[in-house]
Amino acid sequence: MVLDRLMSLDAAVVATVFWAVFALTVALFRLDARKSTRLQARLARHAYRVQSAAPQRISRVRVLGRSPGCRLPLLDRFAFTRKAEVDLRYANVQMGVTRYLLIRSGAAAVAFAALLLVTRSPLGAAVAAVVGFMIPRFVLRKKGARRSAAFENLLAETLDLLVGSLRAGQGLVQAVESISYEQPEPMRSELRRIVGQVNMGVSITDAMEGLTTRFDSRDVDLLAAAIAINRETGGNLTEVLERLARTVRQRREIRAEARSLTAAPRATGYILAILPFAITGYTVAISPIYREQLLFAPLGRLLLIGSIVWSLVGFVISQKLAKAEY
Repeated sequence: MVLDRLMSLDAAVVATVFWAVFALTVALFRLDARKSTRLQARLARHAYRVQSAAPQRISRVRVLGRSPGCRLPLLDRFAFTRKAEVDLRYANVQMGVTRYLLIRSGAAAVAFAALLLVTRSPLGAAVAAVVGFMIPRFVLRKKGARRSAAFENLLAETLDLLVGSLRAGQGLVQAVESISYEQPEPMRSELRRIVGQVNMGVSITDAMEGLTTRFDSRDVDLLAAAIAINRETGGNLTEVLERLARTVRQRREIRAEARSLTAAPRATGYILAILPFAITGYTVAISPIYREQLLFAPLGRLLLIGSIVWSLVGFVISQKLAKAEY
């Protein structure tokens, strides 16, 4: 009887410490996000804004393409729907937001049912459901990041070809169309999409503005801003694009140097994330006592779930610390 009380007291203490540290971590992340938002707002007040029309015509042109799938109007009220739509657009996945959210919900349900059947622990199954719900978003964001990186790696050489075509006497749209046949993906499809939008009546400024909505890249933002400023104020576009190509190439070199300098911290984060799971799996496999205490005792389950959650939190924090902003 006394032992049961002590175990329940230990479980309560562990649960209290767990949620207290979790709340502190969330508060720190929100505080960092607020500081970043205030900093961006201060920078925006001193930034030069290009007065160009919002790319509303692009959304009307998109209606002529493939349908994005069925969509519930009720979902438009929530912020996570807009984030999901941005992730799908960055990854170039032709899927509706409703179907994407259903896939994530289905993955969460499968993970919940599988772990509940194996461990008979509702709390562990709930954690597995959260992980299953986040895995599709992680995969989608990784695909979008790879696509954006591939586009950035081709941008400087594409600008060089564009400058050569402009010096040969072609117009901007004709130059974009002529160099699009020589480019690999995803550059080829994006250049052809710009040409198609211009042929449908969209201005080149709006078409380039639409390009910035499909890539999370500062280099693409620089390209769109350079063309918009040149269209508004005039000037030598060839010289502007030539300087932009040098800037993009220098930024690419800086990105490569930053990734090489942060390779060791990122690798350490992966090792520290995998090591607890490997040690726990090995210990549970060779020791019946540890297996009994971790998988079937209430306090052991709570400690196991807490260690899994905090391992993931530590991995996310280590990756954010190792990420270089440029």
